Amino acid sequence: MADRGPLINLKWWLGGYDLSGRFNTGGLVTTCEDQDATAFIANTRIGIPGLPKTRAEFGGFVGFGAGEPDDVFAAIQRLEDQVLSVSPQIGAEGDRVYAFLAALASYQPRGRVGERFEFAGSAFATGAPLIPGTLLHHATRNASGDGTALQVGAVASGQQLYAWLHVLAITGTLDVLVQSDTSGFPSPTTRVTFAQAAAIGAQWALPVAGPITNDFWRASWTLSGGGSALFVVGIGIL
Repeated sequence: MADRGPLINLKWWLGGYDLSGRFNTGGLVTTCEDQDATAFIANTRIGIPGLPKTRAEFGGFVGFGAGEPDDVFAAIQRLEDQVLSVSPQIGAEGDRVYAFLAALASYQPRGRVGERFEFAGSAFATGAPLIPGTLLHHATRNASGDGTALQVGAVASGQQLYAWLHVLAITGTLDVLVQSDTSGFPSPTTRVTFAQAAAIGAQWALPVAGPITNDFWRASWTLSGGGSALFVVGIGIL
């Protein structure tokens, strides 16, 4: 695999907010509980993997006001199932994205005299595992349309399709679908229908069980009321 070089333009989306411009450090940690399975006949300690646990750790520069970290983190204290997604590339269609449902674990604003006022924070998974996925859409739209068809892959029996939506700016109303088909999209099938959005926010779709043999995927949207919307759609198969 080619080295992608320095990490720049990394995207952090939390609910209806793009916090990328305030973050400058971040990471995702998935661990598996070590469960003891040692029997009397064993001559060494034996472990088996338990349930996975996901955590995000991040830091950056404190900002105040609507959409800034200080206000966003204050608003989600003690709230569960906040949609958090991270793209380590540039946030373009087809880029890798990681997502999970999260709750804020910590927020620590701090600073020293003469330096920038910074923060460190963390979040933990509350309702879904860490989903490695693909960005289907990240753009501002002024009319209804369909996104680029991407060959993400089929959903095998025993797997599930996960999908999530961030609405970062909107006027009017927005209806978003996730569709699958074969190459060329001759006969698309809707797999996920998000609730109509009229305000910023995020949605995590109910997982769709496989098998789904189609391996091409796209976002499709309808804008009503003469509006426009900046939104992000991601999917993952796990």
